[in-house]
Amino acid sequence: MNLFSSIAIGVVITPFLIAQLGVDGFGLFATIGASGFLFGIFTTTISQSISRELSFSLGQQKSDLLSRVFSTIFTVQQLVAIVFCGAFFLSVPRILDTIQIPTGWELACEICLYIQVAKFGLAICTSPFRSLFYAHQQHGFLAITGIFTSFVRLLALVAVVFIEGNPLLVYVSSVFFFSLPVDMATILFARKRFPETRYEFSNFDTKILKSILNYGASSFLLTMSYQIRNQGLILFFNVFFGNAVAAAQGISNRVNNVIRSGCQVFANSLQPAITSSAGADDSLLTFRLSNLNSAISSVVAITLVTPFLVDAEAILRIWLGEYPVLAPTFIRIVCLTIVTTQISIGQAAAMHAHGRIGLYVAITQLAILVPFLASMGFVYFKSLSAAYVLFGELVGIVVVALSLQIIWPQVQFSFPTKLWLTDVVFPVLLMIVVTTFLSLVLSIAVPSGLARASTLGICVTLVGALIILRTVFSLDERAKFLEIISRIAKSSN
Repeated sequence: MNLFSSIAIGVVITPFLIAQLGVDGFGLFATIGASGFLFGIFTTTISQSISRELSFSLGQQKSDLLSRVFSTIFTVQQLVAIVFCGAFFLSVPRILDTIQIPTGWELACEICLYIQVAKFGLAICTSPFRSLFYAHQQHGFLAITGIFTSFVRLLALVAVVFIEGNPLLVYVSSVFFFSLPVDMATILFARKRFPETRYEFSNFDTKILKSILNYGASSFLLTMSYQIRNQGLILFFNVFFGNAVAAAQGISNRVNNVIRSGCQVFANSLQPAITSSAGADDSLLTFRLSNLNSAISSVVAITLVTPFLVDAEAILRIWLGEYPVLAPTFIRIVCLTIVTTQISIGQAAAMHAHGRIGLYVAITQLAILVPFLASMGFVYFKSLSAAYVLFGELVGIVVVALSLQIIWPQVQFSFPTKLWLTDVVFPVLLMIVVTTFLSLVLSIAVPSGLARASTLGICVTLVGALIILRTVFSLDERAKFLEIISRIAKSSN
């Protein structure tokens, strides 16, 4: 439910913001959202380490250990909030001097950046409590808060209509203040529900801190690449090419978020179970869950990206009306990258669960930086043909990276390759073959771009659902897997 509400409201908000702010204003809005990406690299890394440590401790079924883990991570997160929010606050004047701001928007932009600092700090402080719901696999509350957060953005649009003033400032400030009750409810409910949230400084454990930092050091490069691709690219375009190109990248990021939300609703729900099974030293269950993760995420990814690959222009005309000229190109880059990365997401989940992500991080840099380099090609060559040549060469690098990424877990964890071929490769290849066949048939039978994309989307969705059902019901221990799938149905994105 949270996933569908987020997608629906996101679809409504984007064209409304472009209409209210204009293309340049929307580009500035995307730039403000990306302004804290350097600080987000460190905090996201620590948050991922915390979630992994909590899930691993739950798998070991030691309540005293869980209390020590929470006390340690709570102390670390508050220190992180003070240090990085202070640094972000001091860097605001420098950001204002660097980015391109439309005339008359200078004061609104400055206030929005300081609101971003406060929003950033609040997210850091609530992160340990959200991680507890995630680790305990209690996705119902997170789904509810996610739905409320989505509707908060809708209320902010209402505020833009009825409150006079700069629309950018009204929207950003409304989202922040309307979100405060949701964040406070998360903290209070977590303290009431989980006894380990009774913080005691005496429970601070340096060994747990060392484990968190060791994992965080390995995942730092991975997080940095994601942030550079998704947020740093917007800042780059704003500074060197103006707000129109930044707006195109911002639109592609929104499409990226919607598609990845559809894929990660499964990945996020299965990750705690994968980590807990690793903590319980059940290697076979870890592997089968990882396979299920890869297969379902890949099929969902192919289902969601196909209409955009067929005719992104027609979809954007219906969705936004007017759009930046580079938006369809950036969207296609995002779609191709999503499909290639989802194939090995299950193996990545297993490596994350065991805390062995060093080689995975090193290899994945190539795949993550492909959209960044390809986007540079589009802007530099000013030609779609030249950019596609560049992108084709880079896709070859991704294939090599994914091959290594898939082979390494089989050797590292002694996973049976035969099961991986039947659980993952077969459903993904079947989905690709069917999708390609449908695309060729519909390109001849349905000449209209939007009609072809819509028909193809419906057909591919039905085929994907059948393949997912076949994948789930072909696995062993069906009752356990069906229980997990029932949790997925209630999970947040």
